[in-house]
Amino acid sequence: MIPVPDRSGATLLPIIQRYVLPGTTIHSDEWAAYNVVPAVGYDHHTVNHSENFVVPIDGTHTQGIENAWGVVKKRQRRGQTTNPELLESHLIESCWRRKNKGNILNSIVKSIRELYPVV
Repeated sequence: MIPVPDRSGATLLPIIQRYVLPGTTIHSDEWAAYNVVPAVGYDHHTVNHSENFVVPIDGTHTQGIENAWGVVKKRQRRGQTTNPELLESHLIESCWRRKNKGNILNSIVKSIRELYPVV
């Protein structure tokens, strides 16, 4: 979730190219700026936000994403913005905590084992 200042495809595309590998399927709303992504190697599908679309790989759903984005926008309006350099890490941590409910310590150890397997 990265703010796109002028909501244009010219501004959106470099952000996508920085964070998303070509060939990735992008699910978005019907925001016209996303119309540029298929031309540069991304598969694009629009999502109807009145339905609860769930990504089968990680269980992410549109309402959860919209809710998180709404919180970010509210904080910006109130002047309680998160440092832009830290926004990505806050969102990643939030998603990780949601995915790894329960015993956080065991989840951390498991993640470390997966990243650094014993040889």
